Amino acid sequence: MPKINKNFFMFLTTIFLGGCGDKADSGTDTSCDNVSANVTYVGNMKAVFDSVCTKCHQSNLTGSSRQSAPSGVDYDTLEKAAANATSGLKRVQAATMPPSGNTKLTADQICLYSSWVKQGLK
Repeated sequence: MPKINKNFFMFLTTIFLGGCGDKADSGTDTSCDNVSANVTYVGNMKAVFDSVCTKCHQSNLTGSSRQSAPSGVDYDTLEKAAANATSGLKRVQAATMPPSGNTKLTADQICLYSSWVKQGLK
């Protein structure tokens, strides 16, 4: 049997064990098992967006009030939220939105958001 270098063995063990664990701890990859079968903007997402997103992403905000949020990327109506939902979800899952220093979406809110997109943005 070939002799395995101790450092190499430790490296492989670290890589193997590093992949184990609950991905929900990251806040971006959750099982979403407890999400309603019918997620809607009015019933679910408006409250999420109002609590986190519309401080900057609101159609009646202009200039510096938007805190660098691009004009037209808004979440205060179903139509505007649906138009920006897929790209917004990708940013939330990548942890690049909301920006550093702002309130992040909870794991449950991310599950709702993902489910809303998958269910057709109603």
